[in-house]
Amino acid sequence: MKKIIINGGKRLSGKIKIDGSKNAALALIPASLLTKDVVTLENVPDISDIHEMLDILNILNVSYEFIDNKLTIDSSRIINTPLIKKNIEKIRASYYFMGALLSLFQNVQIIAPGGCKIGNRPINYHLNGFRKMGINVNEMDNVFNMSYVILNNTTIKLPFPSVGATINLVLAAVKSDNIIIIDNISCEPEVNQVIDFLKSCGARIKKIGHNTLIIIGTAKLKGTTFKVMNDRIEAGTYCILAALLGDNLLIEGINKHHLNSLFTILDKVNADYFIKDNIAYFNKSNLNNPFEIETSPFPLFPTDLQQPICVLGSFLPGQSIIYENIYEDRIAHIKELNKMGADIKIFQNKIIINGRTPLFSNKLKAKDLRGGAALIIAALSAKGTSLIEGVNYIERGYPNIIQKLSNVGADIKMEDS
Repeated sequence: MKKIIINGGKRLSGKIKIDGSKNAALALIPASLLTKDVVTLENVPDISDIHEMLDILNILNVSYEFIDNKLTIDSSRIINTPLIKKNIEKIRASYYFMGALLSLFQNVQIIAPGGCKIGNRPINYHLNGFRKMGINVNEMDNVFNMSYVILNNTTIKLPFPSVGATINLVLAAVKSDNIIIIDNISCEPEVNQVIDFLKSCGARIKKIGHNTLIIIGTAKLKGTTFKVMNDRIEAGTYCILAALLGDNLLIEGINKHHLNSLFTILDKVNADYFIKDNIAYFNKSNLNNPFEIETSPFPLFPTDLQQPICVLGSFLPGQSIIYENIYEDRIAHIKELNKMGADIKIFQNKIIINGRTPLFSNKLKAKDLRGGAALIIAALSAKGTSLIEGVNYIERGYPNIIQKLSNVGADIKMEDS
């Protein structure tokens, strides 16, 4: 077990460079298998979730090399073997192997995915979409057995624009002999990354309007080299921290279009920043004005930044309100923040933050990835020395976070318990 120790209250200066997107890279690894060729992914973040996915490649007899954020995958000798070991269920993105292996072998046996406990996260949209395509789906003892019965030209309308379901259905459809239409797709940037990658491999995918895909199956895809976009959630997390503690603090690797909803809030609270090219420049200012946010699919405010921005709300005057519309149990951080002196209450999906409450150090425990990031922001902003456990969650999505923060003046270190 590891713990993070933070002496808070220090201003931060210098530059933090954003790494590649966790959520895009996790989907691109299974997508790469569809080529049965050599694929090189650049700008891949070196985080524990990526290594969990690479362990699954070992089971499938897929060779790879991962050096300096460059991942080369050779799937020419891939085999279809049951993915039922317990370590596979630890990572939620393992469900992308459903779509990929169905495309390659027309059948798959895989254990149900896990991930952070942030609420009800069923995969029924994936499964119902598979069934609509002509795939037989059976579940027994938490293991799914799926196989093609008859391939159908079909239109699938998602009840909700789910990122995972959109990507999984695209992976399952892209090598079929059929025309598959998927309506009400997710428009998150990570989805567009997977589509762009597959098109670079020769897939025939056409986007109609903002939320409809037409996929014309392509039997043969080729290898390619593809650069993973920067991680918009990592960027947003550091921007929230910079608004609280920045002293000419630069966040490099920003795509403003991906974070418009966050910058709208930062403008409202009077954060002192400007953006030039792909760099955001921050200075701590007299933050004022509470905010009201509803988490929603892109381009609206992302649920993954709900927990970090709770900390910002504690430093604002008045009452800020967040409606968590995506994951009903994404609230484990609130108990920990209240231990530090925050005044945050929950009514169903409504998070009420009574602001301008000074935060003080405490012993804290991260219960999920983004909640862990929120605790780091809070500890860096608070007086005194805080200890954070549950470091394994944080390492799932924030590459080299201790070094990045140390480089800009944070008094932070990691130790073994």
